[in-house]
Amino acid sequence: RYQQEQKQQKFTELKAAMRKLWSALDTDHSEIVAFLMKCERVMSYSEPVMKLYQAECAKLSAKLPLYQAITRREFLNQRLSLIDSGMVQPTASLNKSTTQLPEAKLNRTEIVLE
Repeated sequence: RYQQEQKQQKFTELKAAMRKLWSALDTDHSEIVAFLMKCERVMSYSEPVMKLYQAECAKLSAKLPLYQAITRREFLNQRLSLIDSGMVQPTASLNKSTTQLPEAKLNRTEIVLE
């Protein structure tokens, strides 16, 4: 039990040291994410980690409908702008093969259109 507590304390100290170093070095977020992804690959099951994943999944699932609605609104606003500018005919289908929206915009809205 004592060894487990020592290991946990050392781990807590290491995490704090990493956060301080990342901050002091102004580490790019992509580097931090890459490190955390590496940690996740070797991480084994534990109840606290499982609870964190469940909570995050629930939070993101709750955000998804709002994100989809906002994305759909942005798509429709862009579509209306194109109609107003005469680039797209008002009767043109909303299907992606006939829209003249940039490809990146289509990819972002694909989930909403399907």
